[in-house]
Amino acid sequence: MTKKTNFKVPGHSPVGTFQWPKLVEPDTKFDPVGVFSVNLIVDAEGLAEMEQQVKPALDVMQEMIDEQPAAKRKRIVVNEWFTEQLDDDDNETGMYVVKFKTKAVIQGEPRVVAMYDPTGTRLNNINPWGGTIGKVAYAAFPYVIPGTKMAGISLRLNAVQILELVTGGKASAATSERNSYGFGAVAGYDAIEDGEEEEVVNETVAKGGDESDDDLDDTPDF
Repeated sequence: MTKKTNFKVPGHSPVGTFQWPKLVEPDTKFDPVGVFSVNLIVDAEGLAEMEQQVKPALDVMQEMIDEQPAAKRKRIVVNEWFTEQLDDDDNETGMYVVKFKTKAVIQGEPRVVAMYDPTGTRLNNINPWGGTIGKVAYAAFPYVIPGTKMAGISLRLNAVQILELVTGGKASAATSERNSYGFGAVAGYDAIEDGEEEEVVNETVAKGGDESDDDLDDTPDF
């Protein structure tokens, strides 16, 4: 039987479009500690790729459900780890939204979301906006909460690789620090320079309507 304590599955998402990224300043609206997050919009092929990556976590989640008493097991609702993207008229677009998030402080230790360019070089002075193209390094954790009758997998945001940057910053010199999240060079994309940050409001460029207050779900944070 799989050991379930602290079970996690690390992975790299397929390339997608960032939606409502909060990668530099954590969102404190619903959590005073702050939460970093990004929605990644992917196509059906990208969703299938991610499904293969998170399958071990889904399998462990099902084992955890099966271990519950029968009376509790049948009432558990599994939260889907992705949603279908809808346009402004609530019509399906054929794309999918995957949510990644992490607390800004875990076990008393402040966190930052590391960001890298297409060559795998660390970026330190950028603030990605919606519409940025990139990938996410994450860890999938299964959970079952009998008290709330909920189960699913939580996708912890660890780092991002930016392939096409949308931001309000001005170009400046790039750094040379290499990454430790397994992001290799991605063919077809140019290196990205760091920028001197401007005070700008993060805007939504990717499809999906205005920025929502409900962009963070109620699954556990790790």
